[in-house]
Amino acid sequence: MVSSRREQRLFRRKRLTVLIRGLKPSRQMHVTDVGANPVHVPPYNELLSAGACRVTGFEPQIEAYEALLKQPHANRVFVNAAVGPSGQSVLNIYRSSGFSSLFKLHPPSLRYLGRFLPQVGTAKEAEVMLRPLDEISEVSDTDLLKIDVQGAERDIISGGVASLAKAICIIPELRYYRLYADEPLLGDLDTTIRAQGFVLHKILPPVQTHIRNSQSLLPGVASYKSQWIDGDAIYIRSMEQADLWSDDQLIYLAFAADSVFDSPDLCLRALDILSARGSITRRVAALYARALVGSNEQPADGV
Repeated sequence: MVSSRREQRLFRRKRLTVLIRGLKPSRQMHVTDVGANPVHVPPYNELLSAGACRVTGFEPQIEAYEALLKQPHANRVFVNAAVGPSGQSVLNIYRSSGFSSLFKLHPPSLRYLGRFLPQVGTAKEAEVMLRPLDEISEVSDTDLLKIDVQGAERDIISGGVASLAKAICIIPELRYYRLYADEPLLGDLDTTIRAQGFVLHKILPPVQTHIRNSQSLLPGVASYKSQWIDGDAIYIRSMEQADLWSDDQLIYLAFAADSVFDSPDLCLRALDILSARGSITRRVAALYARALVGSNEQPADGV
């Protein structure tokens, strides 16, 4: 049993080291990050720090883009551009930059929730030129797509059919309760993603909020936060036809399952398929499993 966060980090690092040493893709894994505003540490940060991926990030807000440029990295490139259906649009920029969107906030929703509106203020409008994923050369070989664009996820995925043809994972932000007028919600986005051959693997912990009521000021009452707002989800390309995948796709899935969204059992499944093909030795899965459970035992020669 891992007893501390420090030990958890060490074991996770050991797991990733096993994968990097045992798996040799033909090219570096490519992550496309649409809406790369650095308000949170990106989920692919461990892979990036280990040199196991390269990142192309898109951010239309100039202040957020300039903040990204202050975090130089050899395997990371940022583009000050908006992604979406081809043509001109309007970006609504709010005081809290994480709320900025091609959609306007929906006041009735915010009034019901009793939060967000005071923090974001009134939108400032900025004209932007949208470019579909399939018309952006930098993302032609996307292996993992991360999107956090406050409502425009469906349009971005719809405009990336060719770019995502070999991608193994999409990480969108799902909206459970409407925050923006006319934005697609969970069901709309799920249908679009599944149409491109992906299935829902897991939903990450959601943002939840307290529903204001007459007793909200009573000590302890406001700690109840039952309304789901949004949260990231992990969609993977359906592995029911994994025999048609390339070795690289399986390797990228192993990397992502281990270090991006913490699904070691899925990582081991990918390693098993690679082993059955003769692309790697069975020793890689054995070493990974031992790193997973914190064992120092080494697999016997020939495993």
